[in-house]
Amino acid sequence: GWGLAITQQYDNMFLAWYVYDGVGKPTWYVASNCAVNSSQTGCVGDVYRTTGPPFGPTFDPSQVRVFPAGRMFLNFTDANNGELSYSNDSLFVTKRITRQIF
Repeated sequence: GWGLAITQQYDNMFLAWYVYDGVGKPTWYVASNCAVNSSQTGCVGDVYRTTGPPFGPTFDPSQVRVFPAGRMFLNFTDANNGELSYSNDSLFVTKRITRQIF
């Protein structure tokens, strides 16, 4: 499976998601500066792949690494649904997303 978290502040969104890459390796991607589009229905921004140690009591942030991985496009069709398209190094992936209330 995979998961996506989105936060927005003014005209910028931050997205972080957990996916599997082209060879099945679990990977974290982030779009830390996704500019909200002019129609206010989504955003476009650069994608970064991240690596680092497991999060826990001995977490060492100096081991975190960030690598450019392409671009992403997010477009909402309504308040609860949208489409996320992103390049992850060599693939272009499009996923429909639905808000999960928790």
